[in-house]
Amino acid sequence: MTFQCFSFFLAVTVTDMIMGLVVGRILDKFKRVLPLVLFLNLFQIAGSLMYFMGISPAFMILGRLVEGLGNPAMVAFTTDVCRATTIEERTPVLLLFNIAQQLGLLLGPACNLLLREIDFYIGSIHVDKLNAPGFFLALVYTLWEILAYFCYYDLKVAKDEEATTETDSSPILTEDIFSIQGQDALQEIRNNPGAYDTDSVPWSRYVTELARGEIIGTKKLS
Repeated sequence: MTFQCFSFFLAVTVTDMIMGLVVGRILDKFKRVLPLVLFLNLFQIAGSLMYFMGISPAFMILGRLVEGLGNPAMVAFTTDVCRATTIEERTPVLLLFNIAQQLGLLLGPACNLLLREIDFYIGSIHVDKLNAPGFFLALVYTLWEILAYFCYYDLKVAKDEEATTETDSSPILTEDIFSIQGQDALQEIRNNPGAYDTDSVPWSRYVTELARGEIIGTKKLS
């Protein structure tokens, strides 16, 4: 019995450790987090159902192995937060993540107090205090899957889209504006540098030309 209990804990740890490395490599190549998280959560639902069915001790250990494949979802969330925040913003957010996780570890086992009196049948499966945690977790993970699908969005992708929108809305000084405004255009750019798209090729070329013109004009006047 002691070996079986140890195996239940070890199974989740082993697959969590291995899958965490795989998820990390995937996140290095893709920005979108939500599809990956939803996919990983399916393993947790499946593993909980296998534990709930409890066909044999070996089958329950296999269920824990499957459930461990979904644990790195937390890694994906943390990665998304780190990508979308500055260093100053990141610390309090990660602190809240850690507090929530610790509360879950503290309150999760207390749920067994509510499940110890359960005694009913689902078809031929007898639901009692021994397999009720698997049934309960399957329900919680399923609810989480639905909420994540409708309520969560990729922070990094949303931030990039917002930045693109702001860039697209920035006025780009054209050749006509420069030819009409001359030195007034240069002064306007210097007074409001954030209002113009500094990454465009026309911007770089025209500003260089205007700067040269201003230097020449200054020398002539002096």
